[in-house]
Amino acid sequence: MTELNSLKPTIIETIGGFSFKLHVDGTGFGAFTGTGLVEIVKVPKTVKYHSLRESLKNPAMLETPDQRCWGRSDQLHLAYLGIFEF
Repeated sequence: MTELNSLKPTIIETIGGFSFKLHVDGTGFGAFTGTGLVEIVKVPKTVKYHSLRESLKNPAMLETPDQRCWGRSDQLHLAYLGIFEF
C-alpha cells in the first residue's frame, strides 16, 4: 500500500484510541504488508473578516459563536460603540 504515500491530504475519521478510518478508495492499491505511520498535516484555511468600519455600520453581520450566550454579540457591539464614542 505504498500508493497512500503519494495521495494528497485526505479526511481521517477517528474510530477509537488507536484506530482510524481513511476516506480513500483503495481498490487499485497493492497488498498491505505491515504497519504504517500517519502524520497530521495542518491545511491552511482562508478566513475572510469584515472591516471594523463595516461591522460598526452593520451589526447584522455579527455571528453568535456560542448559542448559550444569545444576544451577547449585540451587547458587545453596543459596548464597543459606547467606548468609541467616549
